[in-house]
Amino acid sequence: DSMLYLLSRGDTEKIRETVDVYSLLDCKYLHSYILPRQVTSFAVQHETFFTTYEDSTTGPGILALKRVR
Repeated sequence: DSMLYLLSRGDTEKIRETVDVYSLLDCKYLHSYILPRQVTSFAVQHETFFTTYEDSTTGPGILALKRVR
């Protein structure tokens, strides 16, 4: 894959819900994904995000999110 997916660092809630995508071919910003929860880690396969998150009421979990065009 020729894209870099970057989960921003920071201490605010919203910062951990944004994944920025850059092209590795020309180092240009492509787009961002806004995720429904604050995530602790993620993986991408065929434009599907698999994310882990912490929830104070249900505990840790995994989400699979597919991009809709």
